[in-house]
Amino acid sequence: MQIDFDLTKASCREKDNAIFFTKKTGQAKQICSTCEVKEECRDYAVRNYIPFGVWGGLSAYELNKYRKQKYGGDTIAPRNSWTLR
Repeated sequence: MQIDFDLTKASCREKDNAIFFTKKTGQAKQICSTCEVKEECRDYAVRNYIPFGVWGGLSAYELNKYRKQKYGGDTIAPRNSWTLR
C-alpha cells in the first residue's frame, strides 16, 4: 500500500498512533477535523480496505458506510486483497 498524499500536511503526524486505534474515537476525530489531507486519508483507507482505526475523521464503521456510498457494492475487502510480507 503506497500513500499517495503529502503526509507532512497530516495533523496526526506528530501524534501517538494509539489515539487512532481505540474504541473511543473523539480525540482522533478532533485531530482529523483540522487536517488538510483528511479527504485523501479517508479515501486511502477506503481504497485499501483498512478495517480498523480512524482515518480522515471516520471510524471503521463510518468508513464502511462511506465506502458503500462512494463505490457501492460490498463493504468487505475483495478476496486476496491482503498481502503478507
